[in-house]
Formats: sequence, structure tokens, C-alpha cells
Amino acid sequence: MSSEHNVAVDVAKTLVSVLSNEACIFTDQLTTEFKELLIRWSDVDVQVPSAILQPSCEGDISEIVKHAAKHNIPFIAKGGGHSTWSTIGSGGWIIDLSLLRSISINTSAQTSTIQAGVLTKPVNEAVANAGFMIHSANAANVGHIGFLLGGGSSVLMGMHGLAIDALITARVVTATGRIVTASSTKNGDLFWALKGAGQYFGIVTEVTVKIFPQTTDIISWACIFTPPQIKEVAKAVKELVDGGDQKSFGVAMITLPPSLPGQTKPVIVVSITHFRSEAEAEGIMKPLLAANPVAQMKRPIAFSNHTGTADKIDKKGGFKSVVSCGLKGFDPEKFEKCLDSWTGLVDEHPEAASTFFMFLWASKDGMKSFGYGSSAYGHRDIGCWRYVDFLWPSALDEESFKAAVQSSEDFIVLCQADQEESEKAVFRSRSRVKSIEQRYRGVERRLKLGKVKRTWDPEGRFTKQFL
Repeated sequence: MSSEHNVAVDVAKTLVSVLSNEACIFTDQLTTEFKELLIRWSDVDVQVPSAILQPSCEGDISEIVKHAAKHNIPFIAKGGGHSTWSTIGSGGWIIDLSLLRSISINTSAQTSTIQAGVLTKPVNEAVANAGFMIHSANAANVGHIGFLLGGGSSVLMGMHGLAIDALITARVVTATGRIVTASSTKNGDLFWALKGAGQYFGIVTEVTVKIFPQTTDIISWACIFTPPQIKEVAKAVKELVDGGDQKSFGVAMITLPPSLPGQTKPVIVVSITHFRSEAEAEGIMKPLLAANPVAQMKRPIAFSNHTGTADKIDKKGGFKSVVSCGLKGFDPEKFEKCLDSWTGLVDEHPEAASTFFMFLWASKDGMKSFGYGSSAYGHRDIGCWRYVDFLWPSALDEESFKAAVQSSEDFIVLCQADQEESEKAVFRSRSRVKSIEQRYRGVERRLKLGKVKRTWDPEGRFTKQFL
């Protein structure tokens, strides 16, 4: 083992005397506990750290960061383990936040206070049980604070903007191990940066956010179409996207047929979550219904279960990645070409058949109401995101995975072909290596982020981004 590994292990072991009794330190890579804590949403590029540290309180995190800084040990914080970068190799530490899982609800103030290890499902359940809704990720096992810090696009986006727009205060362990509070009135520069670029400025241990009373039904309505119907479906989706309805959140995807394992022929699925009565939802669905879906799935859902469909494929492990780009609108021709890309990929690489290409959309009105300069998030003009997700829970064919990645990257180039450089956008939570100009659009925004970085993390403990 390297000298860096030995230092990281030795320093980790000394933390026993300063951390709380409930905290855990793992340095034996052969133990079941160590191996289980390494499991992430994707097995792509998984590395093995010298130690995994599980703080049980904010003070523990502070001590860990102080020791890391003193001994120059690199580290990464892990919440839900859904990011592609929540992994680090020999000589480094993973700070696993899963023991910090407190959720509290203040119904009179209409707020929730949430710790760093809390995942989507418990948040949704706690808030829904109190009669409220909250900005949350679209899959049950995503870390809530990690989701928020990237901006937080949720099913509530059309009505209430982004998750960062509901952020009231954040508790942060800085690069020196100091614990600070950030809000609109305290450490305002840091608060601004946390809203969209938070992972680069500290470990956020706790947030207090606005929650919203649930005053309407929630209707989930999905329509399934066959490939020959692609033109009619694309036209219908275009009408829905252009309608700018604030009370719905939509997804259109090319994927395998639901509940039919072993299939390699795609279907087109358009699913919309409505915050309205079923009768009102039917009016919104008219363009899709007129396209004659071969099957429909319509049901009322509880807010606590709104991630249900995604949860079926939100499994840890396997070859997975995500590629994205922002679109100001929906282009039917590109959606048709999306089907061609999927078919071409799977014809050549059948083991990539569980890949799915999808477009997400919501009204931009909710986001825009908060102002373009209100946060580090630079994509408030984007109402439609085009994602490519690769999901092979049991795939062992790395060649097929690489082919799927290349196919998706090629399709992103096609999607951005008619965009000016200043219009090209990549969702920040999907990459730390894509163009920073596309992740954080606007020269003034990047300059401001650089200034905040030099104030709060001048040595780049939380990566060298913006330095």
C-alpha cells in the first residue's frame, strides 16, 4: 500500500478519540460493512478509499474535515450515492452521511428541517403525513440535500420553482471545519452559491426549507404508444410542452415495454403527473388521447408515493450513467430521431436494450418568478431537459455500455446543433467534468462563484472547481 493510504488509515483511526460514540470508522476493506457502504447507484468507475467515516452529528463532520485538512487527506461526502463522483480512491476518505437522518416538520411555519443523510422517500412520507408537499427528487433513494444543492428539479417545479427556491437556511461545515449558518441574511454570498453549486463549497449538514400544503388531488396518467405512432406522439407532446401548464410535470421516453422482461422492441411512454382533479387532468391529456395510445395507466396517487414508477428501476449497482442537455422547447423531429438512435444502438448491442432516452418538461413560470440572478443556478430559461439513462442491473458487457454512452453523446450533439454556445446547458448534478460554461452559464455567474470559492474554500478541499 502507498504512504498516502497508510497516512489516511492511521489518521482515521485516531478519530476514535474525538468523534461521538455513535460515529463509525471503517478501514478494513475486506469486511462486509466496508463493502456494503461502497455500493452506489452505479458501478461505473467505483474506487476503493482508505477509510469510510460515518459521522453521527455535525460536530463529527467538523472534526473529520479538520483532520483531513491538517493531514492533506482528500475526501468526498456521500449522501444517497447517486452521483457519479461520490467515490474516491486509495489515500482518500468517504464521509458517509447516512447516520444523519432527522426530519422535523413545523406545520404552522410550513417548513421542514432535514439532515444530510435523509433520502427522498422518508422526506416525502413525513411531509405528506402532515398534509404537505415538498420539492424532492424523482426516485426514492436519492439523497435529499444533494438533490437540492444541484438546483432541484421536481414535480412541483411548474408551481413553486426549484428546490433551491424553497431553501431558507443551511448549516454548513466549511473547508476549515468551521460550522456556519447560511441564509439570505447571514453569509449571503455562501447562501447564494449553495443554491445550485453547493457541493463545491462545504458539507451541508442540515437545511430548512419551505413546504407546501396539498390542496388538490394528484393524478398520474401514462399513455403507451408503438413506434409507428412516433409522429403523432411527438406532435401531441409538442402541444403539451408549448401549453406551459403549471400544474403538471411530464416525461416522454423511448424505453422497453413496462413489465415485459426479455423484450428488445421499444415503446413510447408519455407520463404526466397532474396536480388537479381527474376531470381537469383529462382536459390536459386530450392531445395524447387523440393520438390513440395502445394502453393507458391512470390513477390517483399520494404525494408520498409519487416516485413509485421510478423506484422500480432505481436499483443500486450495475452499468449506469446519465447524460443530459437543456432545451428551451420540445422539437418533434429530434424526438423522432431519438427513436432511431435507440433502435440503432439496440440492433447493434442487444444488451443495451434497457437503455432509455427521455425528455422531461415543466412550465418555466415557477422558476422565472425567482429571478435569474437569485442563485448560482443558471438554467431558469430551460423548460425541457433531455436525459439519457443507461440501466443494466445485470449487464456485464462493458462494450455495450460504452456504445450506449457514445450513442447518447452523439445524440446530445444533435440536440445542441442549432443552439448558440451561450444557450448550451448541461444539468449540473449529472457531471463534474462537462464544460463549466454549460453547467454554470453566464460569465458574471462564474466570476461570482470564483469569488465565493476563494473566500470559503481557497485551497480547493471541495474540488478545485471555480478556482
